[in-house]
Amino acid sequence: MKRSAGFEVFSHGNPIGRTAFEHRDPPMGVAFGRFLPGPGYTSIQGAVRRTLRSADRVEDQKPLGLSVRTEAGLEIHSDNGVSIADGSTDFDPDDIEIEMLGVSDYERHFGRGATSDA
Repeated sequence: MKRSAGFEVFSHGNPIGRTAFEHRDPPMGVAFGRFLPGPGYTSIQGAVRRTLRSADRVEDQKPLGLSVRTEAGLEIHSDNGVSIADGSTDFDPDDIEIEMLGVSDYERHFGRGATSDA
């Protein structure tokens, strides 16, 4: 089942893109998937790329103020934060992923049918 890109991603409250969180692991509180950048992403892309090989990307990206909201506008709280891995190049512009670790109230944000397909 294909999911729509129904989650909006923000940096300090400014929209930077969307994701469908195609891969989810409810017992672990994990959601990740392809990040679809919007026009606002260019303002933080350099900072995101500098953290690509970081051992603690979530911590290194905290100054970017990343957050995710549902289609209904509810912010999804994540105990361990949000991070973006941008390995995109001119030859592979789609190589950008987003992940949330330790999502609180998982069922509320992803629904009762959220399955472990990670």
